[in-house]
Amino acid sequence: MAGAVAMLVVAACAHRQPSGQKLLAVSIEPQRQVLEQLAGPSFAVTTVLGRGADPETFDPSTAQRVAVDEADMYFATGVLPFEQRLRQSFGDDYDFVDTSEGVKLLYGTHGHGHHHEGDDHGHLDADPHYWSSVEGVRTMARNMAKALCDKYPDSADVVNSRLARFTASLDSLDSELAARLANSPHRTFAVWHPSLSYFAKEYGLEQLSLGAEGKELSAKELAEAIDNARADSVTVFFFQPGIDSRQAEVLSESIGSRLVPVNPLDYDWRGQLILIADEIARP
Repeated sequence: MAGAVAMLVVAACAHRQPSGQKLLAVSIEPQRQVLEQLAGPSFAVTTVLGRGADPETFDPSTAQRVAVDEADMYFATGVLPFEQRLRQSFGDDYDFVDTSEGVKLLYGTHGHGHHHEGDDHGHLDADPHYWSSVEGVRTMARNMAKALCDKYPDSADVVNSRLARFTASLDSLDSELAARLANSPHRTFAVWHPSLSYFAKEYGLEQLSLGAEGKELSAKELAEAIDNARADSVTVFFFQPGIDSRQAEVLSESIGSRLVPVNPLDYDWRGQLILIADEIARP
């Protein structure tokens, strides 16, 4: 057992030994893209959440925990259950950064209908997908940059310069998305899992969640979902292949909508937002 753990430690350290880079860890791929933009080539970034894993049920493996232990800092979304378990296993001196600080979290959009925005709830009761909005990413980037500057003051000028460029690119993206959606004849879109609440709020859209948390819909629930979507003239239905239920296909066919695969956890989160905007605005 000791030999196996030693091998895992060697594997984790291999991320930075060849180039002398400092190792940083993040929870999800969108964070990795942002952090790489800010930190630059002196840092290597590793992602804990595996490809295709469900972040709300994910439990890090031993190898993933070792990789986090070897990192100099851990950047958490601040809203996913597995992060809290990881944090409890760290020592008090470990640099654990909550990148959701300052985000106006949404409630009542993610399977908790009795919550409302502004209620006094912990982060784990909130809709976690704040990185699906430009403003959410903007806040995430500021938190990352501040943490890097505090930890590595010699790199502060470089990090702040990169933050300025990144923020300017977000301004451009925001303008581009707003322009694409401005004249859209459709203001309501459907999803199976409600992962686009922040995006919808940012651009004055309505997200209609047709799925059920972790279970198949009954015949009655299916009929109600179809009626709701038809009443709102839904033309596009976003779903996550490999995670969302196959009932999404049945619903989309019954509604007469386009079924469009999306990945809210994609490294290219920017491309995903443009895809979503284009599909909503499509005549």
